[in-house]
Amino acid sequence: EIRTDLVAGEKNKLDCFCRRCGCKVFRPNAATFVHHEFHLPPHDEPQKGFWSCGMMDFENIGFTHSKDTLKFLTCADCEIEVVGYQDLSNPREM
Repeated sequence: EIRTDLVAGEKNKLDCFCRRCGCKVFRPNAATFVHHEFHLPPHDEPQKGFWSCGMMDFENIGFTHSKDTLKFLTCADCEIEVVGYQDLSNPREM
């Protein structure tokens, strides 16, 4: 469940930062919250919601190598944690 203080309509209300190093990942109003369940490594439980945006909406993002039809997203500064994914069958949204 998304916290209502983080959204304005369906868009992110605030800057989004890497939980590990504090680097800005995207600015307010750059991403839309989508209710979608997906298992991100290394989490044991599936994540149930994501901020979705285009590649040019990010301030700072890195990509892993492709695995099947997926690329995983990470903070480009610290590269410590998987923060999202890109389905290569729909490459304009992440």
